[in-house]
Amino acid sequence: MRRRGHSLPEVLIALTLTAAMSSALAGAFSAARTVARRHSWIVRSAEALRVSTVVLGDELRVLDPTADLRIVAPDSVALRAFRGGGVVCAADRGTAVFVRYRGLREPEPAKDSVLVVDSIGAVRASALLESERAADTCTVRDGESLYRWSVSVPAPAGTLLLLFESGSYHLSDRALRYRRGDGGRQPLTADLLDDRASMFLPVSDARAGGGIPLAIEGIFALRPDRETGTDARPLRRRIRFTLLNVPGEEARP
Repeated sequence: MRRRGHSLPEVLIALTLTAAMSSALAGAFSAARTVARRHSWIVRSAEALRVSTVVLGDELRVLDPTADLRIVAPDSVALRAFRGGGVVCAADRGTAVFVRYRGLREPEPAKDSVLVVDSIGAVRASALLESERAADTCTVRDGESLYRWSVSVPAPAGTLLLLFESGSYHLSDRALRYRRGDGGRQPLTADLLDDRASMFLPVSDARAGGGIPLAIEGIFALRPDRETGTDARPLRRRIRFTLLNVPGEEARP
């Protein structure tokens, strides 16, 4: 007996079912990709806001606005960026001192300076001429390292030395960036910010004439997630960074 082939209606039905299944799969894949893209945008935007809040909060809350804050412009904040500190435990020849130091990184004379704070609270700025590891001169505590520093002003035993670099934070090229000295602007966040709507604003006390800023407000505007066509969170956040170790608050839109 000869086997019969498929009829034309059967072929058409099979093609129709195949096309319907392919269309459904393509739609499901597109929807899944949109959800994944949106989730990625939510995570990255939340991370950009978190990094901006933590980094600027830690940096600004220890600053004296009359001495450490240099320029507050809409797109940048220039400041003394403190990176560590120590106490003079012994003196060497001339202005060389041994310092029990702890900080975010090792001292680098090529880019660092020092604030010398004496026993009565007077503050003087000094160049950091030399820095090298030392041993056996003083007893250090947990978390401390012993260094031999050469500074440009006298610093007797018991003097507090604060290590800082000249730096600036920038809202540019769609990210929060940090610039140390004359170097380039290094990104700290993903490129999700809207440069035109993001800015820094000094907050002063109007009763005191509005001269010295008490805080800095950062306005962080996130660029819309254009691929999904919707925004997964508010696009604009105002965050207040209070100076002089005063507890800050977050200002919401």
